[in-house]
Amino acid sequence: MNDQDIQPAKIQCFAIGSCRFLVPPRTARLLYLSEEDPSHVSFGPSIAISLDMLSGQPGVWQLPQGEPSTIYSRLPVNEPANTDEIPRPSYYPSYVGLSPEQRWIYLTWLRDIAAPINIGYVFIYYYGLERQLLTGEFDLSFEEILFLRQHHKHNSLLAYSNAALLHSCIYRKRKDRLQELYRNEELERLGNTGLLIAHHLGYDLSQESLINISSEVDGINRRYIKTQPELFAAILSEVLREKYGDAYLPFAGRYQIADLPSSQQILFANISFPQEIRTPLIPNFFDYGPFSDEVRKLFDETHQRVKVRLKEGRKRR
Repeated sequence: MNDQDIQPAKIQCFAIGSCRFLVPPRTARLLYLSEEDPSHVSFGPSIAISLDMLSGQPGVWQLPQGEPSTIYSRLPVNEPANTDEIPRPSYYPSYVGLSPEQRWIYLTWLRDIAAPINIGYVFIYYYGLERQLLTGEFDLSFEEILFLRQHHKHNSLLAYSNAALLHSCIYRKRKDRLQELYRNEELERLGNTGLLIAHHLGYDLSQESLINISSEVDGINRRYIKTQPELFAAILSEVLREKYGDAYLPFAGRYQIADLPSSQQILFANISFPQEIRTPLIPNFFDYGPFSDEVRKLFDETHQRVKVRLKEGRKRR
């Protein structure tokens, strides 16, 4: 297979054997098609990309030609008599690994990717979208992934796509898309990835953001966060203003990414990606003592003030 064999499809209708399949234009532009015999496909390096995940250590890696979402026209497709009797796709599925009946189900589903279907079929399509994020139609695949997230609320898909969207935005230098993810509250929780993105965007951390990450910082007493959330948030803002002059923890200009220790993190679900791209070493704020210590001190001070306020309130009764 050469690079042209897995270029995005530019058609809206394609035939495989006696079956014809129609797909929306946006989906057609994001599909990978090949007329080659998959048994002869080389999985050697194909596309070189330079990827720097905020580590300060850019590298050039190779994306192999073998793409698990590629639709091979030479593989048979059979319409099943009863789709309910067809087994679900295997773990880490690929188009090649589907049975002829499963391929019919998948290709038919591409006409409407919002339709309910086993998550294995969704992942076959999603793998190709991840490749598009890095080397192809970034904006179109970005929108398509958001669409999948809206209609397929599967924990694995949400987790993988969360990391892929965020880090591909960094690779593509698309701060506008990063800001969109924050503005639309696509991030379910901040976590280390969110901290890296906030740092990349030049954001400081509000009391809401600090409370969001508090469960990941060792040694924080979360008693009043759970039992007195409104009071705790108000007093945390008070502590921030007294310490820093504003209700934010200075963050983006306070810590240097190069100083952070690193830990391995899964960024992409596509199993054809090299390990250096799929599971690279990522700088980790929660393993960085100066950051964790500062956050812990803020929460200790807030905890003590909440305790005093509650005690004073009881005395006034």
